[in-house]
Amino acid sequence: MIRDNKMSQKIVLFIVIFLLPLAFILGFYSSKTVNVRYQRNQVETDLQYLLENYAMYADANYEQEVVLHAKLLGMLYLMEDPYSDVIYSNGGTETSLRTREASNKKIGITFRFTTYNELEISSVASDSDAFGKIFPGDIIIGAYVNDTLERFRNKTQAQITTLLQYKNNPSITLLVQRQDQEFTIEIEYKEVATNQYVNAEMINQDTGYIKLTQFDKGSAQEFADGLMNLENQNMEKLIIDLRDNPGGYVSELDLIVQRLVPQKGTPSNVGTAVFKTKAYKTNQDSYSSIIYANKNLENKTYLNNIVVLVNENSASAAEGLTSILQNQNNAKVVGKPTYGKDLYQSTVQIGQSDYFFKYTEGHWLYKNTANKFVTLTEQPILTESTELSEIYLEELVIRPNLIDVEITYQNQLISERLFLEYLYGNPITNDTEFNAALKRLANENGHEYINNLYDSNLSNILAQKYYEKLANINNDAYIIYALNHFNQVQP
Repeated sequence: MIRDNKMSQKIVLFIVIFLLPLAFILGFYSSKTVNVRYQRNQVETDLQYLLENYAMYADANYEQEVVLHAKLLGMLYLMEDPYSDVIYSNGGTETSLRTREASNKKIGITFRFTTYNELEISSVASDSDAFGKIFPGDIIIGAYVNDTLERFRNKTQAQITTLLQYKNNPSITLLVQRQDQEFTIEIEYKEVATNQYVNAEMINQDTGYIKLTQFDKGSAQEFADGLMNLENQNMEKLIIDLRDNPGGYVSELDLIVQRLVPQKGTPSNVGTAVFKTKAYKTNQDSYSSIIYANKNLENKTYLNNIVVLVNENSASAAEGLTSILQNQNNAKVVGKPTYGKDLYQSTVQIGQSDYFFKYTEGHWLYKNTANKFVTLTEQPILTESTELSEIYLEELVIRPNLIDVEITYQNQLISERLFLEYLYGNPITNDTEFNAALKRLANENGHEYINNLYDSNLSNILAQKYYEKLANINNDAYIIYALNHFNQVQP
């Protein structure tokens, strides 16, 4: 009770000292007619001042870190830019201060910092050792350092990301909370020195597949290397997977376009413009950059046989590439309507700190089939989701370590039932068929089945089967759809 009172006093003190003055400042600025997003240089200077004066205390003190991050976010709100952000990068972990979302590529996880800086898992990379061991919804509450447990609660983000950092050890041991259970998991660090953004492989004898995760520095070169590798394997059709790609640098988009979009129609000295960016500060008819089709690119067979996969998390440069390929290469777009972010951003380091300032610099337009430059608002890439005939495994939620759930056809085990239908190829329409499928699963894996009971062992077996299927891209319903599309358009 005493501790709760002290915490309440600190919260009240924080509101009085910081949030009320901040509210006054925001009210003052919001009353001005000047568009504050143009004052990027001033905001950057103020951010640097805050870091130089507060970061030294915040790195080792949780409460000071909370105050610092609140002040940094307060400066962001003055930008009137919903996409502006401050990114904290430390120990191989990058964290968004605006969303508290973070990722660590060496472990292969994305997560969100909770209120007290424990790590709630959002997703796990399928090529990491963590895949099938840690699941979305799990909370990492500590890590072992030299056999000593360091709990994360009330540690700073700087301290936690340092604990997660690769230090020439092959693995890290984490303390994980799943529902009301705590247990340790050892995770091997994965190699991310090369191919951080691209996975390229042949999925049948003439179809190549490239997964591009973001348009970061170096991604275009990785894309080019992957494309060349597929060309050397006689690729005639290409699937480009931009699902969950948040975008990135327009310069990387330009380099990838040069590999995929040949000049059409009348020859030009520079190629036909297919994409334009317009900074907010520029005049009505001027553009800050233009991407042209490649007048020297050989029109290879696969360039006319492209399927692009997108979803609601495909944004910015990912939408730019999709719109260019859709309109210039007549590419088939498969998936769900995209995020709708026809903006581009820049990122600058704040002084010599580990913080980076991300801000919106302008918007972009693409050329449609009517040779008119339009925005995504004027002409979206997709207006409705692709209708699938196969079940999309990504949308299922298969939970391990469930404790003694009673089997009924209409209870909460909907994803488990749908996956069993997928696994055995038979519809499940009642309790009897549900029990029969689970009994078959138990028998195949040496587990004694108790009728009408879905226990933790059985849930772990099914979860393992699910993640094995999920890791194989040939089981992806959208890729199956793309392959069927290629078969239908063949002469």
